[in-house]
Amino acid sequence: MATLAAGLTAFAAAYAASSAASTASATPTDQAAAGVTISGAGVVHKVRYGQCMTLSGSVAGGGEVRLEHAPAGRGWRAVATTRSNAGGSYTFSVRASESGAYRAVAGARASTSHHVRVVAKLSGRASRHVKVGRRVGVYGALRPGQGGRTVRLQLRYRRRWKTVDRARTGGGGRFRAAWWRR
Repeated sequence: MATLAAGLTAFAAAYAASSAASTASATPTDQAAAGVTISGAGVVHKVRYGQCMTLSGSVAGGGEVRLEHAPAGRGWRAVATTRSNAGGSYTFSVRASESGAYRAVAGARASTSHHVRVVAKLSGRASRHVKVGRRVGVYGALRPGQGGRTVRLQLRYRRRWKTVDRARTGGGGRFRAAWWRR
């Protein structure tokens, strides 16, 4: 007998078409000499859409620090501002919504960039207590909400996953799929 993992919410989803971000304008050695650092600089981190990220670092001389984000192929824009503590340390907490690069800016000085790749988040629900021979409806959303992505409804059968339906996401990333219980 086939079983649906986690009440039919185990979906194999479309792939997030997130791309890596652009790089900062100054070279890493110029920026390091400027006295502004950010954790994870030079590394690409993969995070799920909507996940909270903590970015921290230090700035020589202290003061106000601005966090900037550059989505892939676009310029830098400010997303948050804070003040460093007496030792020059600062921390930002932001929710991941788009792939790109982050950097800390203090005055005219900027840190090296911290690259983030945001992957899709899938959520869904299925009808419950379905009798044999009846339809099992599954609906949900793929975030970020982009239309036209393929979502596959899969069933675990004999230690393997079998695709039983495919659906395309509509506006806002919403989808509906179905399976007939036999």
